Amino acid sequence: MDLATKTQELLIKLTNQVTDQDSVIEQARDFYQTIFEVDAPEEVKTAMQKLTTAFSLDQIFGGTLAANVCGSLVENGFPPAYISEEYTVFFKDVLQKASVVVNAFEASYEEPLEAPNDEDEEPEDRATLMEAFLEEVSEEMSEAVKAFRAIDQYYACGIAIFSANQTEFYQGKTAIESLVGQFAEYTSGGYWLSKLFQVLFQEPILVIELNAQKGFIGQINGIAENFQFQMLLMALPQLNQQVMVSPLHQAVIKGVGEQSTGESITGLWNMYDWTYAHQGDKSGTHHWIWGEGVPADIPVFNNQYRVIILDTPSYSRGLPVQRMFQNLKAEITIEKELNADEVAQWLAAMRNSK
Repeated sequence: MDLATKTQELLIKLTNQVTDQDSVIEQARDFYQTIFEVDAPEEVKTAMQKLTTAFSLDQIFGGTLAANVCGSLVENGFPPAYISEEYTVFFKDVLQKASVVVNAFEASYEEPLEAPNDEDEEPEDRATLMEAFLEEVSEEMSEAVKAFRAIDQYYACGIAIFSANQTEFYQGKTAIESLVGQFAEYTSGGYWLSKLFQVLFQEPILVIELNAQKGFIGQINGIAENFQFQMLLMALPQLNQQVMVSPLHQAVIKGVGEQSTGESITGLWNMYDWTYAHQGDKSGTHHWIWGEGVPADIPVFNNQYRVIILDTPSYSRGLPVQRMFQNLKAEITIEKELNADEVAQWLAAMRNSK
């Protein structure tokens, strides 16, 4: 059976009420295996685009199965451009419909969210309150509630598409970033898409290693968190006399190997922002660049560079060898190495700046 026929037969199953989920899943697996055997890009593109027509709020099982198949195909090398427009139009509509229920929730729960009635009573978290609200309005706001719950069903396909390359990243960011932020506290999909859209590309940086009195000016691309950032810095021979990050671990953090090893390596530094140049003693944690944070949190100095000052670690800290997003490539590009005199000049400029 050719790909076009298998696509059509699968589509019929996905867009109708599913009575035997196992058989549909098996049919989707067969389609998935077949598409890898087809050496005709236009046929593959047509098949993937047809699957996106199954995306639906009404047939949620079939729709999310289609989205998961599409997302997995992108993660395994198929061009995200085949389906990015179709996915973005659908998911943006989901977010817009779901925003109705979030707006209603935040208007209704404005006062309870600010403070509990009893001083000794802990306030309920927003997610718990939201779940109760969804139950309350499930009938009168059925379409919005359905859309809200669909966010966590469909977002993974978007992660695959928007993390595949910079073109798709910026198109997705432009189309839906302003919408997904509203759901970051309430849904996994909102949280992870918001995290993805915080990633920086072609972002200028200035790095100084205090103890070695050396550093560089360069750019970062695709770094999703600061733990990953430090490990990429540890992998640079320009900063380290001996690179202690193995090739296997470098592949993980650069986005070309497995997503996680389940291992950790010991960090080399405390990372500080540029205000650390004002610090007299070495204990000021308010200058820290937290490993759990993201590069976008690092302050920009003099409207030029996000500054990372590396100093002796306060304690031994394990860094998990993993990356946040499977397909997101990460790198540090060095444009100019700094000698000791240049390092001193930059530090003096920071100390003299308010």
